[in-house]
Amino acid sequence: MPADRVATELEWVWWCSLADEVRAHDPVVAGHDGGALTEAVATLVESDRDALETQVPRVLAAVAARVAEVRRARPDMETRLRAEASRARRPGALPDLVASVGELATAVRPCWTTSPLAVPSLLPPGEWFDVVVLDEASLVAPAEAVAAVSRARRVVVVGDPQQLPPTPFVVSAGVDAPEEAGTESVLDLLEGVLPGRRLGWQYGVLDERLAALVGPGTHDPEAPDGGSSDPELVTFPGTVTEPVVRHVLVEGHGVVAEGEAAVESTPAEVERVVELVLEHARRRPDRSLVVIALGPGHRRLVESAVREAVERADDRVAAFFAEDRPEAFAVRDADHVQGETWDDVLLTVGFGKTPHGRVLHRFGAIGTDTGHRRLGVALTRARRSLTVVSTITADELDPDRLRTSGARMLRAVLERVEAVSGDEGVQGSDTSNASGGSVLLGDLARRLREHGLVVHEQVGTSSVPVELAVEDPTRPGRLLLAVESDGPAYARVGSGRDRDLVRVAELERRGWQHLRVWSTDVFRDPARVVSRVLDAVGVRRAPGG
Repeated sequence: MPADRVATELEWVWWCSLADEVRAHDPVVAGHDGGALTEAVATLVESDRDALETQVPRVLAAVAARVAEVRRARPDMETRLRAEASRARRPGALPDLVASVGELATAVRPCWTTSPLAVPSLLPPGEWFDVVVLDEASLVAPAEAVAAVSRARRVVVVGDPQQLPPTPFVVSAGVDAPEEAGTESVLDLLEGVLPGRRLGWQYGVLDERLAALVGPGTHDPEAPDGGSSDPELVTFPGTVTEPVVRHVLVEGHGVVAEGEAAVESTPAEVERVVELVLEHARRRPDRSLVVIALGPGHRRLVESAVREAVERADDRVAAFFAEDRPEAFAVRDADHVQGETWDDVLLTVGFGKTPHGRVLHRFGAIGTDTGHRRLGVALTRARRSLTVVSTITADELDPDRLRTSGARMLRAVLERVEAVSGDEGVQGSDTSNASGGSVLLGDLARRLREHGLVVHEQVGTSSVPVELAVEDPTRPGRLLLAVESDGPAYARVGSGRDRDLVRVAELERRGWQHLRVWSTDVFRDPARVVSRVLDAVGVRRAPGG
């Protein structure tokens, strides 16, 4: 044995002796059966799916039983409800009807969906439901929520304090909403009153690089925590190594329109946006697209230019813009996209330089104290890719002249997008195991590489990265197999359902195959685990071996 390997071999023998000692005295370790554990996980997954499938008939049966119970106890309600339904003339006011047959109405239809503003026109005062859920609560003013909250025994408020605040209705045609609403939402009001729970998993985006774009230091670079989100948030890497964030810089300038305080749009940027939209319609018609403009004036110009271009386009391209398509193409401003997502987002900044090359540092609604929330919403609408188009760069914005969190976030976003634009490769990948990953998995990665596979370690920017990511042998650059163990990251996830079902399902939804390996098996018989991985990626025999 070479002298330089003596220390390594001695350490190996030492640890093997410890493992033998533990196995000799611990029946749990001695009785480890990786195959039985794998079968137990499969049973859990199958049982969970069966439970979900049987929930539907159980719920329907419970609703039918409740309706029958009310009909027996209050036949007068059924008579009144049937009479009202058979009326040929205009029915009476719904609140009056609910007041007399409410118990039966809520039994027949136990779940109602409505706007908070419509509640008084549907329900009379009183508690008619067990629970009311206020979704997108950052958009709801307290006064608008009172009617809904008062008609149930319990309330669940769902929302994101970094998303849009309440915005007043505008009823005049052609008039935009005020730039700064400055209204406290019911979410803000109840944040310190109701018990709270933060969601720890991000399901929306199909590549976590999009979620990482709005990370620490982005919402407000001058805030103590940068306005950042929970650092323990679990996200999921995608399987593609192509860039998902792109910055398109356009050479152009504009003029200050009458009644405006800044250059809100430039003809060159509008033209480039139209080109990108038509390119998407030709190359990726199967993926939905939205154009989000940061100013209403710029949005109107883009919308008009796209409409004219579509009228001149051939039938194949024009079909992409059909209004009856799922997630149909749209041009929106940042105030009107919350609660929706598209495959791809084209964010057009609009604000530009004067003919003399000056940036006036006025950014409309984005430049207000709630502008960072508008930007945050716009940047989180994409599932697959985000393209930012602008005629200005971060360096052209003077930090000393950016007085609001919205303006500062705009500069931070441009800076970050410029830095990551076009980045390819595997995010968070480590090939040396220096990031603190499992030594066992590091050794497994080395063995897999000896069989000709391309293996990345600790893939992703999440608090729970993929331990080993194996590339597709037939499609270099595409990640195919996620190999994960039962190590510390597995143990940190408190729920067995989250560990073995939800996480696996989310990775598979993004195109991964998933393989769970047990640390004890990797230590005892690494060759067998290597064989499982080779089978999973479709390699029957090691190249050249």
